[in-house]
Amino acid sequence: MESDSLLIFGPPGTGKTHTLIGRIEDALEDGAHPSRIGFTSYSRKAIAEARERVCRRFKMEEKDFPHMRTLHSWAFRGLGLSPTDVMGKADYSMVSNHLGVDFTSMQFLSPEDGIILPNPDTTGARYLFLIGRARYRKVSFEQEYNEARDYSLSFAKMMQIYNTLEAYKARFNKVDFTDMIDLYVRNEEPPSLDLFIVDEAQDLTPLQWDMARSIQSRAAMTIYAGDDDQCIHTWTGASVDEFLNASDNKLVLSQSYRLPVEVHELATTVSSRISKRMPKKFFPRDANGVVEYHMTKSTLPLETGSITIMARVNSYVAELANWLHGEGYFYSWKGKPSIPAKTTAAMQAWDALRNQEHLSLPEIKALYAELPKTGDRRALRRGATKLLEALDPEAAYCYDQLVFQAGLEAEQDQDAMDVLDIPWSQRIYIEAVRRRGEDIYAAPRIKLSTIHSMKGGQDDTCVLYLGSTRRCVEDNHPDDEHRVWYTGITRTRVKLHVLHTDKSFGYEL
Repeated sequence: MESDSLLIFGPPGTGKTHTLIGRIEDALEDGAHPSRIGFTSYSRKAIAEARERVCRRFKMEEKDFPHMRTLHSWAFRGLGLSPTDVMGKADYSMVSNHLGVDFTSMQFLSPEDGIILPNPDTTGARYLFLIGRARYRKVSFEQEYNEARDYSLSFAKMMQIYNTLEAYKARFNKVDFTDMIDLYVRNEEPPSLDLFIVDEAQDLTPLQWDMARSIQSRAAMTIYAGDDDQCIHTWTGASVDEFLNASDNKLVLSQSYRLPVEVHELATTVSSRISKRMPKKFFPRDANGVVEYHMTKSTLPLETGSITIMARVNSYVAELANWLHGEGYFYSWKGKPSIPAKTTAAMQAWDALRNQEHLSLPEIKALYAELPKTGDRRALRRGATKLLEALDPEAAYCYDQLVFQAGLEAEQDQDAMDVLDIPWSQRIYIEAVRRRGEDIYAAPRIKLSTIHSMKGGQDDTCVLYLGSTRRCVEDNHPDDEHRVWYTGITRTRVKLHVLHTDKSFGYEL
């Protein structure tokens, strides 16, 4: 099959996803069957967004698009694998016990997810990370080990772990996530497609590029889309060179609908420092925006509006979280609010009972789970939780009914924090949050994130903390660091606050 291709460069906020979905819609309107359309991306979120919009537009269902999935999922299904064929927690535990290494920080994810490498928080997981990265990059283990420069690790031990894992997989007919891609490239014939789209293609590793090109060979039209200036996953082995050379036909989306003028100018200053990139012009939206610089956290305007605070690494995010906590700000990190959701849900449920309102059975069960069951502050009669099993699951219940039917003993006029026996330190924090006028029952306005986790997101107001690390600053590939900070800057829709650092290492803007 003769295959045409196009490389679309989508700078921040230029409507890349909208453009790609439009290409899918055009193909369907031209008569392409949905089963002959392929769409893959780094994340399930991007795939789900595209699939949901197209299904709604053409009144179709998810099952009508069997080839809209991550490459791992594509390979998993194409190879006819089942979950039991894939290395899981129990398998790595057996190898770990045999070798005497610690794999406990590994992430055990679904094949539906994007590129999967171990989280290198323990020595064993760091070895697995290097092994997986070498395979994704298609380089020798020796080269990977030497370039990693982690001399607390032994190359001999790395090879022992690799050989043991290979022997284990052979004996029990198992595959890991890297095997899926490798086996698909070597053994599978891809489906015939009218359109194949690879979104966020700058994040593909060389091994994944092999798979993408294999699929491209059976597609009438292939579109690669992404932004080389936002290639911040080189830690996984992502290849900017492969992306830049993906096609001779190139299209640059030139109008950002996100970045205001001042933020765009700062972003352009940073992108100009990147030595290996595709030169491209794109224009800001018609708004001036704000870029402000702060020497200390105390001058940050955090009182109102939606705000995302970003840092280079998780340890700095943790420091910022501790500061916000001490100042009485309500925030979330990794999607979890600074006051546990189960605590605020129980407080809200109790306040409803105090106001003579009724609760559903699931709300009552969640409340009972948080109420003290022993000691001087006991709020429930012994065996009260079991009494809930006799309640009508379709009914709603008020305070008096729970006292008579479900063993509730707490006095109705008690404050929620008293009846729940919330620790004193947490009460002080909750009161501080309330004094700031925050609604603890709503999603926090302030979000904390690493720059990497914020990729693909945006917020009206962003705070960018300039602290970095020796390894990041002194890395042999400075382009990687420029791309990270470019990505952080370009999450901003209206106001960007740049927070300087007193750390030994930081990024200069």
